Amino acid sequence: MLRAGWFPRRVLFALVSVVGCADADAPRSLRTFDVKGKVELANGKPLVGGKVRFISTKHIENVAVGVIQSDGSFELETAGSGKGAPADEYRVCIDPPALTVEEAKAKMRTRGGAKGKPPFLDKYTDEDTSGLTATVKPEANQLEPFRLK
Repeated sequence: MLRAGWFPRRVLFALVSVVGCADADAPRSLRTFDVKGKVELANGKPLVGGKVRFISTKHIENVAVGVIQSDGSFELETAGSGKGAPADEYRVCIDPPALTVEEAKAKMRTRGGAKGKPPFLDKYTDEDTSGLTATVKPEANQLEPFRLK
């Protein structure tokens, strides 16, 4: 004979067991906000290609990346959370455009090897030395252009 309340307690136990088994290593979904911007070279022309990376100054897990388009524009995405970036303060760095196959072959024929030099100072490739910062607000964000000198 079943006692009263047996079924609801079993269901509650099963739900708590399932919820408590979340993977601690799985990326957590963060609330993100649209972030758009542009990267320009010292002469005001757009940087063509490469990536822009935003690294939080407060929460190490907050990293957002944007692919730089042919007009220098980018939109950020956050791994595990999709389009945009969490509201936060960020240090910013720029990854130079990758060489095309033809450019790599041409570089191999020269004394410099396949290593290409980015069209901007190396300091911009590291968030600690770039001097570039940004604030993402809890709204749609259109950032001022980053000018690489």
